[in-house]
Amino acid sequence: MSYDEKTMAAARAEYRERVRRFEDGERRRTDALLSRLPRLREVEGELTRLSIRLARTALAGTPEDVRRIRESAEALHARAGEILEEAGEEKDALRPRDFCPVCSGTGETEKGPCVCLLKVYKEKLLARYARYLGASSFENFDFEAYSDIVSPYYHAEPRGIAEFVFDQCAEYARRFRPEAGGGLFLHGGCGVGKSFLAASVAREVIRNGYFAHYISAVEFFALAEKERFGRLSEEEAGDWQDAFSSDLLILDDLGAEPSSAQSAPLLYRLLGERASMRRGTVLVSTLTKEEIAARYSPAVESRISGELADLLLIGEDLRKAGDNA
Repeated sequence: MSYDEKTMAAARAEYRERVRRFEDGERRRTDALLSRLPRLREVEGELTRLSIRLARTALAGTPEDVRRIRESAEALHARAGEILEEAGEEKDALRPRDFCPVCSGTGETEKGPCVCLLKVYKEKLLARYARYLGASSFENFDFEAYSDIVSPYYHAEPRGIAEFVFDQCAEYARRFRPEAGGGLFLHGGCGVGKSFLAASVAREVIRNGYFAHYISAVEFFALAEKERFGRLSEEEAGDWQDAFSSDLLILDDLGAEPSSAQSAPLLYRLLGERASMRRGTVLVSTLTKEEIAARYSPAVESRISGELADLLLIGEDLRKAGDNA
């Protein structure tokens, strides 16, 4: 599984700040209890003194001395618990608590980033792509926006087709795993819900902890032109690299970019490299496969047909009604 380095760096900074705020809150909570309960403060003071004695005795004393000090400390802990319960608090209210019981607030485990850090990372990643994702999610998809009247051209109901495409997208997102390869080719007329479903796939994949990179074809090919002449900024270089290395790439609105002699070989390279690394890809376009073969090349069309599941959406332009847009 890959991570976006810039987003992860921001997540780590945010994570450290959250741990700091938590620890500050714990100190304030402890101070408030000790201030409200003078007897508890006395017991805690005695426990502190015993801890110092225990450390010194462990180095220079006998095992019997260590045992007696520990017994005294246990008795004081029990007394502190009684005082807290009498005050209506949990008896272990002064016990130090970690921000995360798994990693103790470090954000790391032996296997890599802890789930608590990955939660922050996912929040940051969703925020990064917020302008693409909007409110799109499988939960918000509106089937009623599609007609249930059979299309004379496709001999099928737009709603029935939408239900099938929705199920395929939702299942792909649910079962997505890095290095599984494959992907989806979402195509159809303008405003039929292609980008909505692609964004829903991206949101679900990110929620599941994987790196989905969402970029429009216009932006991708503009980055390619800058990369060709070495003019990418640091941020743009990251976006460019993510298109090739992310766990999942969503390339939206393919065919809307200005036509260029470089487009076909670049698109073929992108699809080829992602296929060789077994990275998932979702293409969104108003073009048919025949139109893709004509605009780019038969080789590009063949790559798409061989790697991506063909999903066609039909119907009226939903943007006019504000549905699934």
